[in-house]
Amino acid sequence: MKFLIVLFFFCQIHVSSSIKTVETLELNKYLGRWYETYSSLIQRQTFQRNLVCTTADYSLQADGNIKVVNAGRLKTPTGLGSNITGTATVLDANHPGALRVTFPGTPNLPGANYLIVKLGPTTFGNDGLYEYSVVTTPIESFSLGTSS
Repeated sequence: MKFLIVLFFFCQIHVSSSIKTVETLELNKYLGRWYETYSSLIQRQTFQRNLVCTTADYSLQADGNIKVVNAGRLKTPTGLGSNITGTATVLDANHPGALRVTFPGTPNLPGANYLIVKLGPTTFGNDGLYEYSVVTTPIESFSLGTSS
């Protein structure tokens, strides 16, 4: 099942000069569970069709990439759970907010497709995690929050 994946996987994507990503990203403060607070209609009618309570869990792998586990519930908060595991990679250290995220069964196209354009303060929890993240693609946007 594919969700939290946006239509951009079916297009060749490069970071658009018109989309400014964050200049600094402390990966250790981005790790953990994120709760989706907004996504586009396209996303909701395709990859996340009938899913509610969608989350993304990020953890650092030994190779420096980020393990991504996107999950949700079918139709209701107590519905059948569904998830997919993928990988996020920072492509250029000079642009840490531009990542490429890949999932099984999706094209592994060049260029960034997960663009972090805004981060909240690092005041969430005992570890000082980012409070929120605004993420977009060259096509659409969604936002994530750390509070439940």
